[in-house]
Amino acid sequence: MDDSQIRPAPDGALRPPLSEFLGQLPGSRAQTGEREEVLRSQRGRLMAALVELSSERGYEAVSIIEIVTLAGTSKRTFYEHFADKNDCLLQAFDLAEAFLVQTVENDLAMFEDPAQRVAAGMRAYLRALSEAPEFTRLFLSETSAYGPPLAERWARALDRFGEVMEQRREKLRETDPELPPLPAMQVRAATAGLSELIRLTVFREGVAALEGMADDMAELAVTLFSARPQPGREA
Repeated sequence: MDDSQIRPAPDGALRPPLSEFLGQLPGSRAQTGEREEVLRSQRGRLMAALVELSSERGYEAVSIIEIVTLAGTSKRTFYEHFADKNDCLLQAFDLAEAFLVQTVENDLAMFEDPAQRVAAGMRAYLRALSEAPEFTRLFLSETSAYGPPLAERWARALDRFGEVMEQRREKLRETDPELPPLPAMQVRAATAGLSELIRLTVFREGVAALEGMADDMAELAVTLFSARPQPGREA
């Protein structure tokens, strides 16, 4: 992969696209040895192939033969890593979610001001989605079509994003003691509303349109997560 495939982040670091991230095995222990490197590469290529093919033609239309052909592996190799096609899809989503969370958290760490962190988190999220167009088209547009396990994972991903933004809200309260905690329902509504705006943009205008809405979405996120609940409401 040459540098033309890697986009600079705001901190100047070069970060690989999602297809490279999918080659990582989960867990914190570094994998060593030639066999481990081969396994990591095979597993990542298989997941990336499934996401690419599914984003183009739809998950149901993709066969395992097509996946292994694009990945340059075999059916035997596929079943060494995954129980079935659905297992491959779920594992790809889990790693892609980790990619998104890592991207957001890395950018949040660059700012001290809580409001700037909220804005940075939204911009980082949109940038990560833009850098992974196949993943974004597949999972943002048709998550509910792949059954409860994937729908539940997407709901969990939204909850994690809401938790990150709520933490920034708590930092805002440190500088503004009169700012009350945000009710859980308001956190969910803000997170779901932002997500739906992104989903509709992808559906109507394509993934490329996400970067152009970054400033507006960042401003909206700051507004939503620094809002004051109605008097008398408890978190």
